Amino acid sequence: MEGLNRFSKKKIFVACSLSMSAMLLGACGGGGGGGGGGGGSSDDPTTTVTISGDAAKGIVIGGVVNVHPIVSGSIDESTVLGSGVTNDSGRYENLELTNYDGGPIAVVISAANDSSTSMVCDIAAGCGDGVNFGDTFVLNELELNAVLPEVDDTSPDIAVTPLSSVASELALNNFSMGSETDILDAIANANTSVADRFGLAGDVTQFSVVDVTDPDEVASADQFTLQYNLYNAAIVEAVLGDDNTASIADAVQAFANQYVDNGGVADTEMDGAAGITLEDILGFASDVVDSIETVAMDAGVDVSLNTLQTLIETQEMIAADGSTDPTEGDSSDNGDNSDLEIVQDTVGDLRDLVNGVDLTDTEVFIDRLELAEAVAGDDAIYALEALSVAAEAIGRAVEFVELVDEQAVEFADGNINVVISEGVYTVEDMIPVETSSGMTVDVDVELIATDAGSTITEMVSEEVADDGSSVNVVTVEETNADVDFSVTGSATITDRIEVEVESGDIAIVLVATDTDNGLISSEQDGMDVFGDEFISELEATDVALDLNVIISELTADNPVSFDGNLTFVADEIASEETDFFGSGLFGETGSALINEFEESLTAGEVTFGLSGEFTDQAGESLTASLQISADARGVEFNCVETETTSVTTGEFMVMEECFDETADNFVEISFGLGFSLDIDGIDNDVAVIVSGERTDIEAADVTASVSYLENQFVVSYSEPTEEDALRSVMIQNQDGVTITLSETADPETDIAGSISLDGTVFAIIEEQDNGLVLINYTDGTFESL
Repeated sequence: MEGLNRFSKKKIFVACSLSMSAMLLGACGGGGGGGGGGGGSSDDPTTTVTISGDAAKGIVIGGVVNVHPIVSGSIDESTVLGSGVTNDSGRYENLELTNYDGGPIAVVISAANDSSTSMVCDIAAGCGDGVNFGDTFVLNELELNAVLPEVDDTSPDIAVTPLSSVASELALNNFSMGSETDILDAIANANTSVADRFGLAGDVTQFSVVDVTDPDEVASADQFTLQYNLYNAAIVEAVLGDDNTASIADAVQAFANQYVDNGGVADTEMDGAAGITLEDILGFASDVVDSIETVAMDAGVDVSLNTLQTLIETQEMIAADGSTDPTEGDSSDNGDNSDLEIVQDTVGDLRDLVNGVDLTDTEVFIDRLELAEAVAGDDAIYALEALSVAAEAIGRAVEFVELVDEQAVEFADGNINVVISEGVYTVEDMIPVETSSGMTVDVDVELIATDAGSTITEMVSEEVADDGSSVNVVTVEETNADVDFSVTGSATITDRIEVEVESGDIAIVLVATDTDNGLISSEQDGMDVFGDEFISELEATDVALDLNVIISELTADNPVSFDGNLTFVADEIASEETDFFGSGLFGETGSALINEFEESLTAGEVTFGLSGEFTDQAGESLTASLQISADARGVEFNCVETETTSVTTGEFMVMEECFDETADNFVEISFGLGFSLDIDGIDNDVAVIVSGERTDIEAADVTASVSYLENQFVVSYSEPTEEDALRSVMIQNQDGVTITLSETADPETDIAGSISLDGTVFAIIEEQDNGLVLINYTDGTFESL
């Protein structure tokens, strides 16, 4: 029985954390705020209600705020319930609504007629006329709307933004067209469904507004709030990208019209198709993150957005493989449920999800991850490395043609032969690659590269030093290359794997410097050393690799293949190699030959992406997107190898010393993995986005977002930095319900926790002696987890 209890405890913890510990799932999605807005209407029509909130597209300063009733499904602009002006933070405070007798309202933000309204530019590319990201400029035209079923003095702040404007347009249209017969339901459903379409949980009018151009505000905001604000900025930039003559007001209205007319927004589009897609918006949101990081760096503010950037880029990759048919999000259906009923419904939804997946041993998730691992393992890396070696050989061939012999038809780079014909460079060779075990594997490579306009220049300089007794010449050869190629080809490891490059582009800016310092002298370990020193430096910037590939296992029992896109982007990669060949005198021990080899590598921000479909011979498939980002700024990888041969005794010694990451200085890594599952008992596919961030040299925060219909669960897990520390998992859903599960030090009860909503605890989770986990609600009822 003890073994069964142990298994049951493990199952419960794994199931309730949505298989987090088994697959190290990590996160995305999430929500900001929950529920609809407002309580019941007042019996006294003269009662004064006050409301507050924020206006942003970016921050609107001096914006005119008017509140109107919604009558018969339309905004009654002839009646003003209250008015005001937004302050320097885009905020309107304690706006009094007079003669308000309950019911739906619209909060409308517009530009003043006297040019006193201004806006903070939150568009990454700038707002035109020399207005850059973060600048404030005069705004003469604007209209933003937010609609609510009703409000009272307890209502939360009301955000008036492009997303709330989309929801406003949608709610009023759905009511007027008859698809919604109750205006209150139409508003509540539109406000939550628009949020859901963008992977957000809650009501678009209930999120906090953040000035994304202010590093301090960004640093203090949570991830879900930042997503909401980034999407508001990106929507307008996406529209302006299609029509740069449109005003900001026109852009907001154009997207709202598109959303309503088309029945939502498509994930992606065919090349050249009109309209804005989710992929477009996510791409521009990523650009805004880049701008935020630049501003924060200039201001000296520590803003860590690696996880958020990876999450957005992962969502963008998923959208790129998505549908071209516009879709709306799903609305929340809590209705008039009490807080306790919302909590109990959440437990039911979670149970349905767990039972549908059958997480007793997490096979569903593991099988799908093994699909990806099968074609993204060591053999694929060896094949890609061989293609990289071939590409380097082609690069040197291009240099030879540009600088030495324009008529060359062949170039030998060591054992690799490059055939040259009218700007086309071809390698067909067997290239050996060293494996992780120190062995070598032969990779059959064919790589065809077509020059798309590369340029190479070279400069050689010499410096002569003459001290009267000796002359030393230092020679420096600098090569600058701007490389741009389109490529096709393949790399095959016999009976193991094949990587086929169907098409692709490679772009890189290189500066290579080779220095021959001639004869130098130095002191090493107390002896005088003389010898020749050679230094090779390579700096690569603006590195971009974009390949459409098919990766196939060749002889596995159930071979797996991948068909999709592979990307690699780096802003800077630099290496330096120093070779010294010399001799020295060790006092009484005699002379020695000394060879010293030093290699160092530094990098900036690097991103690797893989997006496409994994399939196996048995018919299993998984459409997934993987995004890995690394920030290696300030970290140097360095190795020094010294070979010493005694001339007197012939003794040969090798010493190697390497330096890389430390506990205080390590590469910041974040990742995102997105895929969908077909789960029994759930009508729609379940979308899973996993993300994580390295928080220590041996620790990470990992989160998973699981979404289906209107439900969204965000599972957060932090790997303890101490080996014996107790683990905990937090699960949140779209309604703001929080489930906390923690390991306990009690050997009889491994799990304990609670369930809360808006800070109020509605249930205690306790494991019984028999291994059963009970949820005890505050009303005296209970159920098992």
